[in-house]
Amino acid sequence: MLQLLQWLFFGHVHKWKTLRDVPLAELDYSGREVVTGRRYVQQCEHCGKVIQRDFD
Repeated sequence: MLQLLQWLFFGHVHKWKTLRDVPLAELDYSGREVVTGRRYVQQCEHCGKVIQRDFD
């Protein structure tokens, strides 16, 4: 049902392909980098739209 609504509003259902997967890092109190999550750069296989998602 959700895919049908997406198709009606957007013309297609996004199917994401991961282009890049890089670690997210922050500096701690002593100035060292600490990995806190992942950043994914993804592209839709149908329309070519590129998005960036961060997972902490």
